[in-house]
Amino acid sequence: MKEYLFVCGCARSGTSVLRKLLVAHPKVVIGLERYINLYRSKGKLTPDLFEKERFLNLQTGDTFYQSLDHFPEAYSGFKERYENATFFGDKIPLLYRGYDAIFTEFPQARVIFISRTLEDVAVSFKRRANDPSDKTWGAKRGVEAAIEEWNAAHRLTVQALEKYPRRILVVNYEIMFGTWVGVREMFNFLELDLPIEVRHEVSRLKEGNLRKKTDKTTSLSVSERLSIWQRMNLQAWREVNRDWLVPEGRYATLQPLSPPHIEKIVCLIGLPRSGTTVMAAVLDAHSRVFYGL
Repeated sequence: MKEYLFVCGCARSGTSVLRKLLVAHPKVVIGLERYINLYRSKGKLTPDLFEKERFLNLQTGDTFYQSLDHFPEAYSGFKERYENATFFGDKIPLLYRGYDAIFTEFPQARVIFISRTLEDVAVSFKRRANDPSDKTWGAKRGVEAAIEEWNAAHRLTVQALEKYPRRILVVNYEIMFGTWVGVREMFNFLELDLPIEVRHEVSRLKEGNLRKKTDKTTSLSVSERLSIWQRMNLQAWREVNRDWLVPEGRYATLQPLSPPHIEKIVCLIGLPRSGTTVMAAVLDAHSRVFYGL
């Protein structure tokens, strides 16, 4: 029986790596924003889009790329596995804007929403907005846009979780791809086993994380970080991540976030090359200190 699975979340929250883990399972066929342009124009997706011939042949207006060969690794083996797959769907970050449309067209669909900390999302937004070579990202889509989109994603998902409690699973990015807690639970949600292909993909992703260097080229200013803490919808974040929160959550590994209480403002002053940057970094290591360069 054909079933449907969709992946969404605020942009820059890890939807692509989550999809990569999911499609490692031979029973899962999910597009890489396969119908993002079509969704933007029509506001919905329909089951006929996931018939084999339609899915494997792009049409004008479907997405931002012209051929599946644009992402050969993402669609590798899909043609061969299509007949025996169980889950079909797409990874489109902004699907959180239309949960009702999804469940109207796909009443028994399952949706996985991924949540990532706003500061990390904002850094990624800022880096892409500041990159003149990035033609698919607007120059004005920076930190302020990250705050707005992140808040909307979590607020709308809280409402959807109340309306469709058994159809939506929340994955926490930091836990899933930091400690790998929740991988088995995610496939349990899909009523799928954990085959060797998925285990191998977990190993590859772990190895990739070890090799991956932390981005130091983009940082948030003091005002940007304060804006995040003043405007982020913490209540919605807590509701969305309730299964991950200590101590009541099912996975019980994530400490609740708390906004900082500003007691003092300190300025570091010194001659050039005298070590102020190093001192600022030392101070920032403390959980109650925020600094900017």
